[in-house]
Amino acid sequence: MSRYWMMACVAGLVWAWGGTGMAEVSPPARLSDVVVTAPRDSSHVTTSTGGTLIPADPVELPISVEILPQKVMESRYVTSLYDALEQTSGVFTGGRSTFTVNGGKPSIRGFGGNDVMLDGMVLPASMPIFFDAAALDGIEFYKGPLNSVQGGQSGLQGGGGGINMVSRAPDFSGAFYRMSLGGTFGNGASGRLTTDFNEILTDGLAARLPFAFTYEEPYYHHSGLDRDWTLTIAPAITWQPGEKTTLTLSSSYLQTERAAYQGIPYLKGDVLVPRDTYYGTKNTRADYKALTVQGRATHSFSEQLQLAVGAGYARADSERVHWSVSPNPLPADGMSLMQYYDEIFARHEARFVYSAGDSVDENYHGYARLTYDLDWGEAQHRLLLGGDWLQRESSSEPFVTGYTDWLALHEPVLAVPGSATAGSPSKSKVERTGLIVQDFASWREWRLLAGTRFDYSKSAAGQHAWSTSPRLGLTWFARPELALFGNVTFAEGPNFGYKDINEKELDDPWRSEQFEAGTKAKLFDNLWLTLAGFQITQKNVPQLDPLDPTFNSYVLDGRNRSRGFEATLSGEFNEDWTWWGSYTFCKYKDLDEKISFERQPSHSASLWTAYRLPGGPLKGLQSGIGLRAKSKYYTTFRGQYLGDDFEIDPSVVVDMAFDYPLPWFSSERVATKLEFGVKNVFDESYVESNRHGSENFPGQPRVFWTRLNVAF
Repeated sequence: MSRYWMMACVAGLVWAWGGTGMAEVSPPARLSDVVVTAPRDSSHVTTSTGGTLIPADPVELPISVEILPQKVMESRYVTSLYDALEQTSGVFTGGRSTFTVNGGKPSIRGFGGNDVMLDGMVLPASMPIFFDAAALDGIEFYKGPLNSVQGGQSGLQGGGGGINMVSRAPDFSGAFYRMSLGGTFGNGASGRLTTDFNEILTDGLAARLPFAFTYEEPYYHHSGLDRDWTLTIAPAITWQPGEKTTLTLSSSYLQTERAAYQGIPYLKGDVLVPRDTYYGTKNTRADYKALTVQGRATHSFSEQLQLAVGAGYARADSERVHWSVSPNPLPADGMSLMQYYDEIFARHEARFVYSAGDSVDENYHGYARLTYDLDWGEAQHRLLLGGDWLQRESSSEPFVTGYTDWLALHEPVLAVPGSATAGSPSKSKVERTGLIVQDFASWREWRLLAGTRFDYSKSAAGQHAWSTSPRLGLTWFARPELALFGNVTFAEGPNFGYKDINEKELDDPWRSEQFEAGTKAKLFDNLWLTLAGFQITQKNVPQLDPLDPTFNSYVLDGRNRSRGFEATLSGEFNEDWTWWGSYTFCKYKDLDEKISFERQPSHSASLWTAYRLPGGPLKGLQSGIGLRAKSKYYTTFRGQYLGDDFEIDPSVVVDMAFDYPLPWFSSERVATKLEFGVKNVFDESYVESNRHGSENFPGQPRVFWTRLNVAF
């Protein structure tokens, strides 16, 4: 009944507003060849592509789109995608670790999200965790199932939404060179160098080269450990041989070497060890390398017809030696999972697990899309017909795994267990071919988004599946500064790679449906507020088989639901006062088991506001303050409820930042700026992300940062 209630509310709102006088609303602009997705001079972004595959104003779209621009990331000293997830609400991850299976696939609106993309290309699972923000112009967050655009995902990843990282593309407006040198100090220390060079090589040919290098000692490092370091470089070149054609070749290379870290145990509302505890030795390291290459081309046959084609390759290599508290008991312990956690809590002892090995993940991607603008009477249609292909390959050498006896949680003596054994090498391949048909139509004050996607997936194990994912959305402008919107989305995808206790593949598809309604309003000159209510229901999601003591087999669950409300704010109150923030309320319920609990925070919020002095002796000084807040939630084991006493405390983290242009070192050709900030001003002790009760990643204690920027 809830879906009909929501649809009735949307209809009632439209009827109520229908009695008011209509204001003239301009139709959407025609497609352009160059899309600037995240302008640096505003926190409100006016163009997005990932949710519809065409450039469109998010205000006009009948879906929820939240865009974190580079301007806000720089103000809050965001250095990676993992850091960026803390700057929005309702988005959570399993930890900053390549050992975490879904660390690179954040959960959104209470359910797993799609694979993270870079300029529309799907990345290997763990690659986005360390991807440097210095190579990005912005990050697009899409709320709700995206299978109608991106294609079918497995049941654990796909229902919540998606993330698209927008790389820094060559800029034809002029050459520039930007450099910054900074670092952090306090609890841990780091040094960081970034550069961003843009050059117009010839008429119609431009190149850009972002670069970042970070050398750090995290707060949990102890003596004897090598320092962590991360390097990212992302060159791109764009050629426009004529007014109708644009060719772009872009790539990125990422490498990081760091102490392999899997957090600390947090059970029954209690952190069992100091938050700077590190489990490992000098040899406990993670070496991670990632490469992407993409080629894209667009050609306009006429003002109405445009073709876009592209292909890409992404590869991630991971080598690690890893220690962590074992998340589950061994059969020899003769105890259940709950008994194991009770023993850890009572004795402050646990088994530790050692793991060593390497793996390779590769993605191949290609697409072709035709877009046609059609005027039909007073209506304008933007029609899209596209096809794409994605192949994922994963392989790993035999991982050496071993479990210790019970050891003290505080300063355990870790040595490779004599019982450690090498497993079997693994290899998998999954292909997906998709066709998408879409219409984005404009008629007077109305915008209609309708489309569907058909996918065929197959695996090297012999599985194959068809899936269909349609959606329908409507936006109505009551006046130019106020829009009401609603959408219905249905999605499905295969459950490849999951076996039951009898080693039989789970063949039934995962299915999801979303109903959403809301409003988008312009409050001031360039300050936009979006309010949205949503409900997502899914079924046939793989979950652990409670009858399997090895924790290695799965069954398909019944129906579960996520229902809630979101608010986002972006833009400027005036030219000197910037706002950016979001709030999410989300409630999860297992509809079959009649269980409702917070497997993620029911309430989460992020807010940032900054004011720049327009005059006076300190003209140009900008002061910013923000917060990141989460309500309580509960530790789970692979998403399964453990009990009310496995609570993670709520948290409110306050950040501050200041920047000031240095007139003494600036001129008409050179601009310099000095920045200073504090993260976690009040030194809040909190859990930033977690995987299991034994693997929780504490938030960064109070740390100071400073940075000098030079642009010419």
